[in-house]
Amino acid sequence: MSVTVDFAFNASKALPELATDVNGALGCSLGPYRGSSDDLYCRFLGLEFSLGEHPYEDDRDCDFKRYRYLLDSRTAMSEAHMRQIQLEVTALAAFVLVLRGIAKEGILTYNIQRLLARYSRRGEREVFDGVSELAVEFPRHLVHIRERAG
Repeated sequence: MSVTVDFAFNASKALPELATDVNGALGCSLGPYRGSSDDLYCRFLGLEFSLGEHPYEDDRDCDFKRYRYLLDSRTAMSEAHMRQIQLEVTALAAFVLVLRGIAKEGILTYNIQRLLARYSRRGEREVFDGVSELAVEFPRHLVHIRERAG
């Protein structure tokens, strides 16, 4: 069984330009997966990362229809040992994208089912989590989302 940690968000750019911004902000190299320019993929800190538009419907407090893009990390069963960092790496990536203004706002979910954080920017240097109703401060925020993931 694979596990995903997903960041659904909005951005004002089309996917190719967005990928350039994400690659620059995170230092990764998202590129077409198997020739598909609609599905971008790379390995980032040992995790499978992908970026594209998503097909998900709203589910309880996970309001996916509000967002256009999805950046997700995935670990297959054979990579289960990487799960110990997967949540934190994806949360840090989402934080950087919001802090730099690449993502206007977004939600972090566990396996597309459990809402972990709802990010928005406050001012130029602060990211806010609407789930905890606290400013995102590390490492406290990582402890909170790890607890929510169960």
